[in-house]
Amino acid sequence: MNKPTVASAIAMITDDFVPGATGVGVHVQKMSREMVARGHKIIVITTRRKGQPAQEEWNGVTVYRVFSIPVYGFYQALPSKKIIATIFEQHNIGIVHCHYLSIMMLQVIGVAKKMGIPLVLTAHMTVDVLTQPLLMRPWKPLLRRFVAAIYEQFNHVICVSSQYARQVKRFNIASHVHFISNAIDFTGDEATGVPPQSPFRVLYVGRLTPEKNVGLLLKAFALLLKQSSDVELYIVGQGTQAKELKQLTATLGIEKYVTFAGHVAHEDLPKMYVTGHVFVMPSLVETQGLVALEAMRFKLPVIVTDRIISGPELIDDGKNGFMVDADDPTVLAERLDRLRKDPALRASQGAAGFEKSAVHTTEAVSNTLEKVYQSMTVDATIQYEDLDVKVDRRHTCVFCEKGTFEGRAEHIMVGADTHRFQEEYFVIWRCATCRSLHSLAKFSLEDYYRHSPYLKRHVNRFNRFMFEGFYAYMRKEGLKVTDRLLFCGVSASLFKEVFEGKGQSTVDCIDQPLSTEQWAAAPVKNYDAIVLMEHLECTEDPRLFLNLVSRQLKPDGLLFIHTPDASRIKLAPNVCWMLHQPFKIHVPARDILEQLITSAGFKAERIKLYHYMDTSVPFINFHTFQELPFFGDSTVDAAIEFKISHLIRRWWLLPRFIFWGFVGGIIRDRINVTGVFRKNK
Repeated sequence: MNKPTVASAIAMITDDFVPGATGVGVHVQKMSREMVARGHKIIVITTRRKGQPAQEEWNGVTVYRVFSIPVYGFYQALPSKKIIATIFEQHNIGIVHCHYLSIMMLQVIGVAKKMGIPLVLTAHMTVDVLTQPLLMRPWKPLLRRFVAAIYEQFNHVICVSSQYARQVKRFNIASHVHFISNAIDFTGDEATGVPPQSPFRVLYVGRLTPEKNVGLLLKAFALLLKQSSDVELYIVGQGTQAKELKQLTATLGIEKYVTFAGHVAHEDLPKMYVTGHVFVMPSLVETQGLVALEAMRFKLPVIVTDRIISGPELIDDGKNGFMVDADDPTVLAERLDRLRKDPALRASQGAAGFEKSAVHTTEAVSNTLEKVYQSMTVDATIQYEDLDVKVDRRHTCVFCEKGTFEGRAEHIMVGADTHRFQEEYFVIWRCATCRSLHSLAKFSLEDYYRHSPYLKRHVNRFNRFMFEGFYAYMRKEGLKVTDRLLFCGVSASLFKEVFEGKGQSTVDCIDQPLSTEQWAAAPVKNYDAIVLMEHLECTEDPRLFLNLVSRQLKPDGLLFIHTPDASRIKLAPNVCWMLHQPFKIHVPARDILEQLITSAGFKAERIKLYHYMDTSVPFINFHTFQELPFFGDSTVDAAIEFKISHLIRRWWLLPRFIFWGFVGGIIRDRINVTGVFRKNK
């Protein structure tokens, strides 16, 4: 690929530009103006609406408007590849910068690849935003994989949230990934005045669409009114939910206190910000939340929900605002009432927010963006690694210690199988030497364990059969009722409950994997038997881990290990269940597992294909459990929270569910193995 020169033109590809109807459109306006001021030639290709010219000049920017159609109230550009290629050739385009995941973007990628033009993407939104319309939601899992694959078509991916940048870096091995915030135009001096002491004004600015969750704010405001009638709510923006939200306002009986201000031009927003006492962004999905940063420039405390990825970046809880539950209006109402009662708290949080927003100025953001552009030119002096988001990676197989990521047999990008982290993807690679599997990116799993769906699991009449079946298997393999047992792994406390109910004298349990440091510090208890239920895969150093586990076991004690056999797992998009990302770090192949255990001072008594969920009772087997998520959102959460009524919701899946319900106990799982090992005397 030929690198462009500094003098080459930059093409901005965006479905929203002037007038900016979204934060993305406003951002592209700012960056285009700034880059022109810095001497760059900027071409914008965007949507065309009724009455707009096909081509125009705007603040030194050449704007091309192409054929477009409205989809769910938002215009989608549908240019042909020929039109795109003509514009690129006419202006000697050297860099293409896309800002929307759209049909136009797909056309542009094809043209740019063919012409050898480097591509940049600013990821302003996640798949959750794209699938807000009801008809799009069934396509969500497919779209996630598609979007993740699309990211790898770009030379550079820019994320407007540092947390999202780290997520993208975990799965994207083809692109350079950077964190560059959206820019704030405002300084805080654009409008003068201070809000009146009363009434206490709550301010919202944004689209009135489902993902913005404005209904939560209305319900919380109704609760706030019960504490004081000297309050008002200003809602600035328009969207598909405007009528529905006005009806909710009437239903709640608060229309006297709520003003729907409609669309306000971006340059006029300072007049709104200076009249508010607190700003609320109740969104369910938000990659950054530019309006929250703008509100901080006017020294407003800001309240956001815990659902948005950029929440921890925007808010230091209690210092410049609050983070609240996205589903609980009572918590939001309580925070609003606290700010209403305490002007000093409002002032201190407003000052802290003003300071925090200072790094998001147009100049600072433009400087970093320009570095990305310059790194792509023939005379570049800037190195990619200076700009890339840093993520620790696992490059060497911990089992055979010979295989490497660079010499891998294959790799795949898979999604998390839990609801809270559905947007996240991870790279799994297979060792070419021993066939084991490894997760590429290193990071803290604390937040993932805190929100694990298995914490919601409890013993019921269905899974009791599974737990009792596994207990019977262990008794058959030599476990005595009087043995002191340590159970480590998923749902260990539930196994403990069932095992003790069957008469097992002593059962200790560890649900969440401990670090090797914690194992090393633990007092030696000389257990008669230890179970590692999908636990070995969750440690960074399996060899050290097994030696530390061995310390806790009596000589001649039994070690039960339940784990997938990596050599039997085919790397395909539907393997997320077996790989259970991001929890499983290293998954051994059966042969290497036996070698590993032997080297730790054990001898193998039996290794067999066996999953503890498999029973002879109809519908209680691993295959059936794998079908349950598809009656919900395809996650482990859906399986654990499954109810019989969910079968009606997706009735067309019933034949397959019924088939595996009866046949799954006969054609059992062929991926997972259970090994019984005895510690050498």
